Amino acid sequence: MPDPVLIVFRKDDVAQLVEDHQRQADCEGIAVLRCAANREVDEPGPYCPEGFETPKPLPRDYDVRAPELTLDMAETIWTYFDAFQSDGQVLIESNVRGLWFVTQLGRRPFIGLARLHAGVPGVRTLAPKRQGEQNEVPPCVPQRTI
Repeated sequence: MPDPVLIVFRKDDVAQLVEDHQRQADCEGIAVLRCAANREVDEPGPYCPEGFETPKPLPRDYDVRAPELTLDMAETIWTYFDAFQSDGQVLIESNVRGLWFVTQLGRRPFIGLARLHAGVPGVRTLAPKRQGEQNEVPPCVPQRTI
């Protein structure tokens, strides 16, 4: 399983994500967040959001440096920004199990997972296989918690 990455959001980044999501989302309501490495440090560090793009059709690989978001996930980041911000920024962990707020107290509230991914330990698809059918990539299943 790939290592998680950290993405640093400012409030205007989140506002832009919410605004741009509708234009960039695919038919399942998923958009891919483009991120760039923080160029202020020489070693690998936090990524910064650069905007959304429309994802390729399924099946597609999942890159934790370019996570998939639904509109409600972007709105959740916006809603809880002030509660979890520090110095005008929130830190989001991206891994194959979804997006998580990283708080100063060490807690990791779950933001969401746009779709289930094949090959992730401990994750089962919600769609059962039909007799004789091979299901390489699970269907898009938008999920949300508050």
